[in-house]
Amino acid sequence: MSVLDGLTSQWRNPLDHPIDFVLVNRKPSPGRAVVEGASDPRKWDERRGFALGGSTLFYTGFEQAHFSVKISLYTPAQWAEWFVWVAPLQKKPKRVLTPDGVAPVARGDFGAFDIWHPFLEKLGIKSAVVEDILQPVLTDETGEWTHEIKMISFRNPKPNFAEPKAPDAPAVPDENEIAITNLVTENLEKLARLTK
Repeated sequence: MSVLDGLTSQWRNPLDHPIDFVLVNRKPSPGRAVVEGASDPRKWDERRGFALGGSTLFYTGFEQAHFSVKISLYTPAQWAEWFVWVAPLQKKPKRVLTPDGVAPVARGDFGAFDIWHPFLEKLGIKSAVVEDILQPVLTDETGEWTHEIKMISFRNPKPNFAEPKAPDAPAVPDENEIAITNLVTENLEKLARLTK
């Protein structure tokens, strides 16, 4: 059982078990880390018909999540740890040329890497790629500096196409609804005859 296994089985909420780091390739971040903007987006194809109200929805799979990891550093020792920790993330991904063009990102080769934080785990995000690394910003006059790393979740595509289904049994109107519908229909027919 690894350190990561122990963390994932014990973590329940940020109040009882605060976690102020992220693991990237099983290495904890220095200082204090905060994950922001992570999500579990879904893609829907909304099809409208001619002269119809509403639409038909088709689930077409998941989208990649865009999120940020903000790491705050307070001491010279944390700055030294930062430069070691961030070095693999600063390397540019390798572009692999194939007869069909450029191959998509794969694990390793400075492409996708493993990432863990309880909020990411709850959203099913286990791997990511770096979208951008921003300059450090002085966030507190006492000497706190914050680095923001923008990331994109990495999930291999999966065939996924489903149409939401309505309940099988149509709603059965009661006797009052039937009587009201018949009365309205009769009145509309009378009105139509009078206006001819």
